[in-house]
Amino acid sequence: MIASPYLEGRDRYERAMEGWVDNTHADAFTHTVRITDDDFGVEVRAVCTPPPGYEVREAAARVLAGAADPAIARTFPALAGARMVGGFTKRLIEVTGQRTGAGLFVDAGIEIARLARQATKLPAVAVAGLRPGDARRCWELDTTGWADLPDSCFTYTRAGRALLDVREVTTPMAAQFYSPPPGAQKVFHRRKRSRLVRTGTRAEAWRYTRRMLRQLPWGAPLVARAFAYAVLGRRLYRALALPARLLPKG
Repeated sequence: MIASPYLEGRDRYERAMEGWVDNTHADAFTHTVRITDDDFGVEVRAVCTPPPGYEVREAAARVLAGAADPAIARTFPALAGARMVGGFTKRLIEVTGQRTGAGLFVDAGIEIARLARQATKLPAVAVAGLRPGDARRCWELDTTGWADLPDSCFTYTRAGRALLDVREVTTPMAAQFYSPPPGAQKVFHRRKRSRLVRTGTRAEAWRYTRRMLRQLPWGAPLVARAFAYAVLGRRLYRALALPARLLPKG
C-alpha cells in the first residue's frame, strides 16, 4: 500500500501557498512565498535578478507558526549568491539542514524559483502598443525576455510559432509581466492549496466498487470496468482483474 508521510497519525493534511513578485529594484525583483500547513507556517523572501541570471542577491526567512527550528531563519541568508537553476534544491537543503520544519523552507525556496520565471525586465519601448490577447507579439516577447525558453518545449519552437499564423490563439499575458512599472507590487500573484485525505482502505474501496457495479444497468461491462479502473487505480485493478462474475447480469 502506498502511504504518505503527511498522513502519519492523521487522516487529513492541507497545505496553502501564497507567493508574489514585487518590482523593488531597477535590476531585480523581490519574491515572497508563504507556506502554511497543519504543523508549521513559514515565509521566505528573496531579492533575485531577472532572467537569464536568476541569481539570489539577498535571502531571508522567518517562522510564522509552529515549532519549526528558528535557526533555519538565521542561516537562510547564506542562500545569497546561488542561482535558481540546476542544483538549486541541493543548495536549499544545505542551507536549511535537517532541522525541524526544514522541508517547508525548501519547498518555499523552490516556489521562489518558480516565481522568478513569471516576470522579466524588458525596456518599456518593447511592450509599447501591446494589445491584450496578442499571442504572436507575446511569443516574441517571451522568447526575448526569457532567454532559456527558445526550443525548451514545442510552444517555443519555430513550428510552434507557425501555428499562431493558422490558428486563433489568445493569451492572458500582459505588459506588466514583461516591463513592470518601477515599484509595482504583486506584479505576479499566485495561490495554491493542496489536500490529502484518507478515505478508507483498499478493502473498503473494493467493497464500494462492487456495490456500485451492481447498480449499473445490464449490458454495461465496459462502463463497469471503466468505473472500477477509475476508483481502484491501475495497479489494484490489474491485480484484481475484475472477475467477470462481478459484472452486472441484470
